Amino acid sequence: MKNIFKDSLKTETAGLTKILAVVIAFVLFAGLQSVYALTTMKLSDGVDTIIIVDGDGSDKNPNDGVISFLGSLGSFNINASTGLTFPSIGAKTLPQMVLSSVGVSSGSGGTLTIMFTETGFGPLAAPGFTTSGGGTNKGNISLEAYIDNDNQEFGKGTLLAGLGPFDSPGAFKGETTTVVSPSDNFSLTTIATITHGSGEKVSSFGMNVSVIPEPISSILFITGGAILGGRFFYKRINRI
Repeated sequence: MKNIFKDSLKTETAGLTKILAVVIAFVLFAGLQSVYALTTMKLSDGVDTIIIVDGDGSDKNPNDGVISFLGSLGSFNINASTGLTFPSIGAKTLPQMVLSSVGVSSGSGGTLTIMFTETGFGPLAAPGFTTSGGGTNKGNISLEAYIDNDNQEFGKGTLLAGLGPFDSPGAFKGETTTVVSPSDNFSLTTIATITHGSGEKVSSFGMNVSVIPEPISSILFITGGAILGGRFFYKRINRI
């Protein structure tokens, strides 16, 4: 005679085992996602949006931490944008982020916003960041950089830099330095906004967000202190 109780117990145990396996897999996947953040780029003309994740089918660069997009969006019939960050450049504690783009528009013109983000930086081993940017403008260009203590993709917790708007035709450049003390786990985001009028227009830019190097004043202070200390010690020796 079959033991109905044992059969039922085996069935329930097998079901619980499957559920437990799914839960464990989900937890492990979530953990890996938090450790190995995926670099992301977003392009929008205000109507349509293109999102590119590092390594997906729209990414033209095979390297980790680098996204390259080549395509069209709205009135921008040609756009080539590239973003670089860790692990290709910089480090988790010394982040660096570079965004560059060439945009060609025609017809009635329009606005293109390019965003580049990475999460999971920190703890920061520097006093802050320097943001620099420049390029050639045939419309209006604004460059922004943000740091987010909540570690959110495209998070705008604190503005690091707002360069522009640059609205004069021709070459432009700008730079700013910001001292910050972020959380031990933060994200960085760069945003570029290009606006073109009617007709064929071509604009290009490059921007770089990098940590502030050791201040020259601190190096001079330490070096000066060492020199003065050496002279004092030398005089003491000569008096003995």
